[in-house]
Amino acid sequence: MFAMRLLINVTLALLLTTNDGWADGDVSPEYRVKAGFLFNFIAFARWPTPAGGALQLCIHGDNPFGASVEALENKPVHGTRLEVMQTTTVAQLNDCEVIFVSTAGDRDMQAISEAVAGRPVLTIADQNGALDKGMGINMITRQDRIAFEIDLLIVEANGIRLSSKLLSLATEVRR
Repeated sequence: MFAMRLLINVTLALLLTTNDGWADGDVSPEYRVKAGFLFNFIAFARWPTPAGGALQLCIHGDNPFGASVEALENKPVHGTRLEVMQTTTVAQLNDCEVIFVSTAGDRDMQAISEAVAGRPVLTIADQNGALDKGMGINMITRQDRIAFEIDLLIVEANGIRLSSKLLSLATEVRR
């Protein structure tokens, strides 16, 4: 219950700090909420070694979040700050600790999964079948609500530990 309240509160706080309405480049409310989920996934994950100067969140492909994800820039997390970077090629992902693969980056999903296998990188998507393509977390929409599923084998193989609170909120956890 505490974890759910925390997730909701952080998501709402993030939404309130972004632009009102759709002025944010016509970003849908769905992607504003998903930006909050991204932050929570990071907050409830632990890397094997602490990040240096910053924890790098890479948005691969188009940025469906607009300014909502830019609001995450420099947010404190795990004793460091979050940096957000846009990427278009797999080669640009070398310094990323978190990778969100957008629909436009879908064609690279398998290559990304293979490139980061065994490295401390958390991979996230929001597309049907993303777990089957090697992503660690996939956001889905069920009954007009954002939910998520986790492939714990992939996440743990990359050395990332997820909080039991986060695992308890997932609609599916593959083990």
